[in-house]
Amino acid sequence: MNTLQKEDNWDFSKEILDDLLRQGFTGEELEKQFYAIKNEIPNCIKAMLHEAQLVAEGKAEFQSYEDVFQ
Repeated sequence: MNTLQKEDNWDFSKEILDDLLRQGFTGEELEKQFYAIKNEIPNCIKAMLHEAQLVAEGKAEFQSYEDVFQ
């Protein structure tokens, strides 16, 4: 288990479940979707850290919160 997986701060279980329930998932499909998303969190965080490093090095353009979520 790597550091990202050990950190309680990176446990988005409640948020994932809330979102999947809003989307109407139930039963086995809910469980399948939950674990698929939860297992991708460390990869997503690594990708964000890599992108931040590129921005810091001037190799990528900074994007604001609004740029990303518009």
